[in-house]
Amino acid sequence: MKILLNGTETEIGDYVLTISDLLISLDIPIIGIAVALNYKVVKKAEHQNTCISENDAIEIVRAVAGG
Repeated sequence: MKILLNGTETEIGDYVLTISDLLISLDIPIIGIAVALNYKVVKKAEHQNTCISENDAIEIVRAVAGG
């Protein structure tokens, strides 16, 4: 399945059905990140229940402390 991941067309496996699946497949820890699906932020509590479809736009951002 093809999605737009952080602005780049990306092929993901058919086993990736939810945002949680995607984060696991990309080896991204859930602490300190935010995920938007089709330009709407998805709460962490909903990652496991939010399905991904062909051509969805997904943005994953990581909070970074600075000084």
